[in-house]
Amino acid sequence: MYNVITQLFFFLCSASLLYTQKIELSTPLEGIAGKDFFIVNYVDHDSSVNAIKDYQCGTQTYDGHQGTDFTLRSFAQMDSGVAVLSAADGVVFHVVDSLYDRNKVSIVERGFGNWIGIAHEGGWRTYYAHVRTNSALVKPGDRVVAGDAIALVGSSGNSTDPHLHFEVWKIDTVLHDPFGPGSCGVQPSSLWKNQLPYDTEYKVIDYGLLNWVPTLDTLRERPTPPTSFALPDSVVTFWIHQQGLRTGDVIRVEWRRTVDNALWFEYEFPVSEQDWWYHYFWTYINLPPSDQYVVRYFINNREIIAREFDVDGSNAVEDETPVTGISIRYLPGDWNILSLTQTGNTPPSTLSLTLFDQSGKRVGKLYTGEVNSERTFIDLAPLKLSAGLYFLQIVEKAGIGSTLPIFVSQ
Repeated sequence: MYNVITQLFFFLCSASLLYTQKIELSTPLEGIAGKDFFIVNYVDHDSSVNAIKDYQCGTQTYDGHQGTDFTLRSFAQMDSGVAVLSAADGVVFHVVDSLYDRNKVSIVERGFGNWIGIAHEGGWRTYYAHVRTNSALVKPGDRVVAGDAIALVGSSGNSTDPHLHFEVWKIDTVLHDPFGPGSCGVQPSSLWKNQLPYDTEYKVIDYGLLNWVPTLDTLRERPTPPTSFALPDSVVTFWIHQQGLRTGDVIRVEWRRTVDNALWFEYEFPVSEQDWWYHYFWTYINLPPSDQYVVRYFINNREIIAREFDVDGSNAVEDETPVTGISIRYLPGDWNILSLTQTGNTPPSTLSLTLFDQSGKRVGKLYTGEVNSERTFIDLAPLKLSAGLYFLQIVEKAGIGSTLPIFVSQ
């Protein structure tokens, strides 16, 4: 009887030790952090609604996020094939890889999309979500070791960009943030063999020039850059993909002629509402006369990028000063504003701006007043516009009118 009780006690202790065993994780995808992939979101440790805290009390997360997002640079990189790796030794218990994998809109109901689940010793479970269609290299019941390729990174399920969503759980149904320790995290120590650093520094992921005006979706695909700028091109676009913009930062873009550094056009935009850890920005000018130019990108007056380009045979008029007139631009998406400014060296102009829908119904008077070299912003959010095509009627003081089509994305 004594021996039976002793053996039973030993068994219970062994089971208890098994389920308190700590797991050691390897980075779950191939590549170099900060070069091939970027941690965009950590686990959210603030249980309050509309409040966020990552494990270091920062903002690299979103409300209710239960995993870590390792995000690629672009869909072009996704197409090249980036391997998802098993984070630890274990047995595969679930595989889904038949769903569409090029989603660019967040729809919560899509969930994980394609995903793989692996069980590990100690009651641990790891989940690998949003993988590419038909890319699974394992099936339920397969044994894997840390570092084994199990699938490819995709953008299936609730996903806007190609990334791996990685979650860690235990059999006790408790979510675990593998990063630690931290000021706001509950994990007393890191679960990683080699934990990637918590990095809040600003980074440029990618940038370039285009001879047309892109959309967010086309930039995600990394369009082929032009070899030159000339007619019939109508614009020169500068775009940048970046990480670590903070609320209160001020973006400024200067377009200058190289020979004398003459300012051709300048645009400034303040970052408001939130910090951005995976952000696209683009701006463009009408194709200038033949010459050499440079576009410079600043954040808080610190030059980040300087990119030179040539315009060849673009204009029959070789003017020594910038073209004059009014610049009216619509900035879509989260901004949803009109930007007005006087270009060149002409005196200030007086404009009246009225917006109409496709049926010709007047949506509202947007602006009446003077426009000068100081940029004026008109917020369209109060109009609560539905997505679609609208027409901006522009009437100058002299009675000269024109119409500008505007496509509102949200």
